[in-house]
Amino acid sequence: MLNKIVVYSKQNCQYCEMLKSFLDENEFDYEIKDVTIYENLQELKLAAPHVKTVPQMFVNDFHVGGCRDSIEFLKSSISIIDWAENNHEVKVA
Repeated sequence: MLNKIVVYSKQNCQYCEMLKSFLDENEFDYEIKDVTIYENLQELKLAAPHVKTVPQMFVNDFHVGGCRDSIEFLKSSISIIDWAENNHEVKVA
């Protein structure tokens, strides 16, 4: 479901650390791209030109948002994954 998670981040950023901690605690696989590296910063600017802060998270190339939006998105995803793994069937009328 969450095949590719990319987080644009930088060192000494408390919100970046908060998001990475949440991802680690919930065993998500993700890639970090440090925005202090010019190529990564340019990539972020192309993908989401309106953003001014980090972290910024993308899932399957979809821009989710910053720390709070990303954690809320991931919490919702965890709930959906848990529901699906418990063999719930969808009944169509």
